[in-house]
Amino acid sequence: MLITCPGCGEPLRPEQYNNDSQCTQCSAPLLCTAYPALVRDKEIAHAEHIGDEKQASCFYHPAKQAIVDCGHCGRFLCALCDLEMGDVHICPACLSRGKDQHNVLEQKQGRVRYDMLALVLAFWPLLLFLPFAVISAPVALYLTLRHYKTPLSLTTVTRWRFPVAALLAIAQLVGIGWGTYFLISL
Repeated sequence: MLITCPGCGEPLRPEQYNNDSQCTQCSAPLLCTAYPALVRDKEIAHAEHIGDEKQASCFYHPAKQAIVDCGHCGRFLCALCDLEMGDVHICPACLSRGKDQHNVLEQKQGRVRYDMLALVLAFWPLLLFLPFAVISAPVALYLTLRHYKTPLSLTTVTRWRFPVAALLAIAQLVGIGWGTYFLISL
């Protein structure tokens, strides 16, 4: 597919895409935005048919040759089924279940799971050492109030961890306040 100059109709070269340039024919200013796939040298993946019985076949397409295995479940995948997420190859079933979607996509996006962080900070003192609640409960309550509207992860759709963290943090703060009052009143 050729992209042409709107002034003279001269075909543009790929190096003129995605930057401010001028037409080589009529010197008209150009601004052409093109997706990288338009000029990509890489061919579309085609799955090869199995030519030998000793070759592994795709789990989803038994007549196609496997080229890689799923990084999560280990199923063999052909070129059509291979979904590359960073350095990990994932099959469509694992991606739809979201098992590696959380690990791989979250690392790619760099999002912080504030809901999990607030819940851990609120629950942690109950397991280890209750006096840590003096620090962790206010921080968990702050994270809950500050980041309740922040977009969660790509795989999480509910915000149930925030209210649970807030309730635990409030209960800990009330307990600390009551304990302090009780100790002072003695």
